[in-house]
This record gives sequence, C-alpha cells and structure tokens, in this order.
Amino acid sequence: MVRTETEAREAVTLIARILAEEGMRDDGKGIDFGKVRTAELILKARQRHLDQAEQEGTLVDRAAAEKLFFDMAREGRDAWLSWPARVGIPMAEEIKIDPTTGKVDPRSLVAVLSDYVRQHLAEMGEPSDPEWKAPK
Repeated sequence: MVRTETEAREAVTLIARILAEEGMRDDGKGIDFGKVRTAELILKARQRHLDQAEQEGTLVDRAAAEKLFFDMAREGRDAWLSWPARVGIPMAEEIKIDPTTGKVDPRSLVAVLSDYVRQHLAEMGEPSDPEWKAPK
C-alpha cells in the first residue's frame, strides 16, 4: 500500500520501468489503471517464469555461481603462474638452436611452445560438476 508521496512516485517509476522493459513507450498521458494492470500482469508472468525455472532446477544460485567463477578463475591463474617453472627446463631442452647463428630457431620455439600450451590446457581440462544450481 502506498502511504506517502515519495512511495507514490516510486510506484509510478517502477510501473513505467516495467512497461519500458517490455517495449511499451511512454505516451505522455501518465500512468492510468490500464497501465498499472498491464505492469502487474507482466510481473506475475515473470514470477511464474521464475517459479517454473526453479521447479525445473534450471535456476542458478548467484552467490554460488560467483564463488565458483572466482574459484575457477583463481585456479586457472595459479595453474598458469606455476606453469613456466614446471616446463621451462624441458622446453629449453627441446628447442633447437640455429647452428649458423647460435640463436633459437623461431619455428622450433613456436612448435615446442604450442605443444606445451596444448598439453597444459588438456591437463587443466573441463570443470567437473559445477555446483551452481539453486538449492532444493
């Protein structure tokens, strides 16, 4: 129930926002009962959609998803940060040196680096079973 002028303005703003989100433009005539009823029906439809998604188990718990994303990003970052120390020496042994210049052969460097990057990505693999579904 709207009790103050501020609450009334907030309600009108909310109704206008809901209608705008659905593509209904402000006709300059203000908010009438029909627009209020339309906004109410839109909100009910949205709620039914959310309820159905929850029943189907297709909703994602935001906090759990954010934590999972952060943890996986940290895990990936840590894996890449530790990777050079782990593969640097074996890679150096495989890279060919151009006998005429005494410098690293660029093609060899690219080939070896590509192989090691692919191997590292395969080791990192896919996430097992993300636990981001909403609790039942």
